[in-house]
Amino acid sequence: MIKQADGIAIETLTTPVAGKLIHAHCSTIVAFHDGELVAAWYWAVKEANIDEEIYISRHLPREASWSPPEPWGLKSRIMFDGNPVLWIAPDTGILHMFYNAGWGWSMVFAKHKTSKDRGRTWKDERNIYPFLSRGVKNPPILTSKGTYVLPAYVEFKFLRGVFFISSDKGRSWTQSTFVDLDPGIIPGGYEAKKGRQVEQPAVIERRDGTLLAFFRNDGKPMRKMLESTSSDGGFTWSAARNGSLPNPAGGFHVLRLASGNIAAIYNHAPSPGNDQKWRNPLSVALSEDDGATWSWRRNLLEFHLDATGGDAGGSNERDPGTEPKPEPEPETFEYPTMTQGHDGKIHATWSRSHVVSVNGTLQRVTDIQYTSLNEAWVKERRFFEDAWESS
Repeated sequence: MIKQADGIAIETLTTPVAGKLIHAHCSTIVAFHDGELVAAWYWAVKEANIDEEIYISRHLPREASWSPPEPWGLKSRIMFDGNPVLWIAPDTGILHMFYNAGWGWSMVFAKHKTSKDRGRTWKDERNIYPFLSRGVKNPPILTSKGTYVLPAYVEFKFLRGVFFISSDKGRSWTQSTFVDLDPGIIPGGYEAKKGRQVEQPAVIERRDGTLLAFFRNDGKPMRKMLESTSSDGGFTWSAARNGSLPNPAGGFHVLRLASGNIAAIYNHAPSPGNDQKWRNPLSVALSEDDGATWSWRRNLLEFHLDATGGDAGGSNERDPGTEPKPEPEPETFEYPTMTQGHDGKIHATWSRSHVVSVNGTLQRVTDIQYTSLNEAWVKERRFFEDAWESS
C-alpha cells in the first residue's frame, strides 16, 4: 500500500507506451519568475538503451495540467541522451541543460546547451569535458564569487566525485581534483577500491563561503550520504566521509532555499530489508545550520507491503492496455529533485517504479511524478530517524 502525505497533491506526468516508452527516469525541474514550470527526464524502453531520449513537459501559469511530454528532438543517432539537468542561471536568467550522451553510463560525454526561450530551442552545444567518462546528475550553483560550480562524477573503473568550475558563465569549464572515499571509514572486512562509492554529488555554498557536497554511495556498507568540503571555490576537496542522512544507493538533491535553510529530498531508508529495501520512503528534510544537522522532516510517500491496494497520483488503469496490478509488488520512489519558485513554493519531481499489466503482461514501469509543497508544511514535523512517519 502507498501512504501519501496529507496536504500535498501528486500528479503523474507520463503514461507508458508498450514496447517503446517504459522507463522514465532521472527528472529535473525549474521554475520561471512568472510561475511557468519546465520538467525534463529521459525515457526509453529500458535504461541506457540506444533510443533513450530527453523529453520535456511544461506547466504554464493558470493552466490546470502539464503539457503532454515531447522529445526535445536533438538526440544523436548513435548515442543515447540521459540524466538531463535543467538550471536557470540566477545572474543571467538563461536556461541551461546539462546531460549525458553516450553508449553506457561509464562511457558518456557530459554535454551542455543553453536556451533563451525557456527550452523551446537550444544552442551552443559544448562538451563539459573533452573525453568520455564524466557524468552529471544535479544542477550547478552560482557562488558568492560569481562562479558556476557543476557537480559531476566518474563512472569508469572507479566511482569518483568531481566538479567543474566556470568563471565565464558556462562558456568554459575547469575540472577539480577528484573526490575519493576516506579509507578510514571503510569497516573491517569490507573490500572497496579507492573512490568506489563516491558519485552523483549535490553541492551548496555555506554561509562562510566554503562548499559542502553530498554524494551518493553504493549502499554498502555504510548506507549514508557521503560528504566533502572545499575551501577554494570547488577546485580541491576533502576526502568523502559519512554524513548523517541515509542513502540506499540512490540519487537525491540538496538545495538552498530563499529562507536560507537547506532542503534535501531523498530516500530516508536507514536499513535494508522488506518494504524499505531500496528507495523508499520519499522524504524532505530541512537544515537550519548549513547541513550540519537536520531539524525537520516529512515523508511525501511510503510504500508498505503489509496491505494491498492504494496508489499515488492516480489509478493504475493505464493506456494502452494496462490494468491494476493484481497483487502487491515493491514500489520505489527514485532520483527526486526540486526547485523553488519566486513565490517560495517548492516544486519536486521523482521516478515512481511500480508493476502494472501492459498489454496483458506484468511489467515494471517507471513514471515521473510531481508535487509542490512549502517550508511550513515540512516544519509540521520535527526530524525523526525512523523510516516511517507516524500518524
